[in-house]
Amino acid sequence: MKDITINILLSYLHLKLDFEKIQVVDFWEADLCAIGFTNNFKDKLIYISSFQKEQNQFYVEVEMVNGLEKNKIFESSTNKEIEKLLISFLY
Repeated sequence: MKDITINILLSYLHLKLDFEKIQVVDFWEADLCAIGFTNNFKDKLIYISSFQKEQNQFYVEVEMVNGLEKNKIFESSTNKEIEKLLISFLY
């Protein structure tokens, strides 16, 4: 079971996004404060962590699997900002 911060984020995103276009991935099962998302092509991975963050703040890293682009890091993202990042990078 993930940390409540991750569960609240997932609930919010399920209300806002079309999960037929993105997939939840959990390569960090032991890390209760982390979750990830990818698109159906699996060419990008968005890692999200609430570890040692203020309430409703998340660390987000957008990883470009192809290696042609640099990863993008967002130190303090809110639910709404994560929603926009998922749409921008994974849709």
